[in-house]
Amino acid sequence: SRDDTVWESLALSNTMVGLATTRRYAYHALGALGAIELTAPSRVKKVSAAMKRVGMSAGTRGYFDLHAALDISHGRAWISEVIGTLAADDPSSQPFLAEGALMRLTCGKRCFDRYATAFRLGCAEQQNRFDVANDAYRVHSAC
Repeated sequence: SRDDTVWESLALSNTMVGLATTRRYAYHALGALGAIELTAPSRVKKVSAAMKRVGMSAGTRGYFDLHAALDISHGRAWISEVIGTLAADDPSSQPFLAEGALMRLTCGKRCFDRYATAFRLGCAEQQNRFDVANDAYRVHSAC
């Protein structure tokens, strides 16, 4: 539920919405989007690997597998065609582009660190709970 949403996730979302809805932060928003484009391939690759680990079919994982490859060239194009062009045409935009990217990366790291901690703890608790009672379950829920 919304009440269970961790603050790190809200901070990430609110940062992106805040940058995107105010013209004053246009360069920040573009820098943040650049960070998303550059980091997307590794994220979708990890999602696909997790889906495979839990037994989902190649067809189900197809979108993520495709984007793990496509987003590499998309991210490079975004940086060279959008960020690079803006930075060259208006050097005063460079600190704002960089600050937006840093804001997105910082919020993202905090959010994903929180998820990693929560999921590892939950997995360890499951393993301990089912170690004796059901070895097969323990194998399937291993972190």
